Amino acid sequence: MSCWVCVAALSLALQQMPNLAEAAAPTATAAEPQVEYALAFELGDGTALPIKQQPTWRVSVNGTGFDPQAGAICLVFNSWGDWMEIDSLYIDMVHAQPEVDAELFPGNAVVLLEPEDWDGSFQAEFVLRPTRAGSRANQRFGMLPRWSPSYSFGQTRNVFPAVYQDAGKVEAKESVRLVAPKGVAISSGWQGLSEKAQQHDLDPADGSNGFLAFGRPLDHEKRALPSGRLEVIQYGKARKIAAPVADLVEKLAISMSAALGPPSDPVVVYISDIGGGGMGTDFGLVLGYEATAPDWLIDSPYYQHFVAHEFFHHWLGSKLSGSESFTWFHEGFTEYFGLWHLASTEIITRDWFRERLLELGQEAIDKSSWGSVAFADDDVQWRDGDGPNETMAYKGGAMLAFMMDV
Repeated sequence: MSCWVCVAALSLALQQMPNLAEAAAPTATAAEPQVEYALAFELGDGTALPIKQQPTWRVSVNGTGFDPQAGAICLVFNSWGDWMEIDSLYIDMVHAQPEVDAELFPGNAVVLLEPEDWDGSFQAEFVLRPTRAGSRANQRFGMLPRWSPSYSFGQTRNVFPAVYQDAGKVEAKESVRLVAPKGVAISSGWQGLSEKAQQHDLDPADGSNGFLAFGRPLDHEKRALPSGRLEVIQYGKARKIAAPVADLVEKLAISMSAALGPPSDPVVVYISDIGGGGMGTDFGLVLGYEATAPDWLIDSPYYQHFVAHEFFHHWLGSKLSGSESFTWFHEGFTEYFGLWHLASTEIITRDWFRERLLELGQEAIDKSSWGSVAFADDDVQWRDGDGPNETMAYKGGAMLAFMMDV
């Protein structure tokens, strides 16, 4: 075919498809809001461990793609742990662009001014001040990040502020980057322990909570699970118990997963030397094991029950949750089924299972709430600082679960 025939054929084809260029034109779409969080751990006086003075957690928030017509940006820190009872205890504002509206600064929320030519992007930087581990401030505000000479530990819920505009919380694409000085290891419920920076994409819709730590672990254990991996990280000063805790959680993971589906990957277990309590969250669980704990405690069925309770919260309390009016369900049924899985895996004997159930029932009956509060009453304040109602939620709720199981 000659060249002029090719040109003529191409010209005819283009004439027969007059809408081709229009169809290929890109359609203008609104930009997707994106939020990039960064958390930098900064040592106090010094450049290496041990930590000698109060360190800081420096949080930066960079947002792009927000609708300028949807209202001013408001950055809201969760008041998890009631830290707002004391002004200026926890958060310092470093800078923001656009600038902060000084007339609207209620403590845990920062409103940014809205310039006329605002392009929908913003930047803000905060300094968070951890409390000293074991101090009265730490005991009163135990949900806030804390520090000791060998580590600094906290939860994500009150570290990264949510982004609001006039219509409420903005559903944005979110990511977090964690960094620390050389020689300071980073650990998170998302990725476990590492010697380098961590990057993680968040699901903004699930409102999840997890754990973060910076420092040098006392003990560290890794295991393979059928559906992922298990990592136990122990901080502070105490007997090294990462291996026996990993043995216990590994057995529980197999039993609980068979009933309820696999846990998150990885399963990250933190062991802290402050306090004897614990907490299970969406990303990891923390167990208290004080430095003064006797050697026999790690083999005690009571401690094993405590571990099983916190681990079971991954399913009941995280995946299945509700308001505080259901505390008796979240805690009581978790108390029972943690005990049940210990017995089903023969970690505890059936005799001890029976004895512990009798104890739980007696502890519920001995409290003043026995016969005076009802599980079906939405107005009961179940959280009363280990008082009669909270005891009834845990112990009485466990007995309800047992009776329903029977």
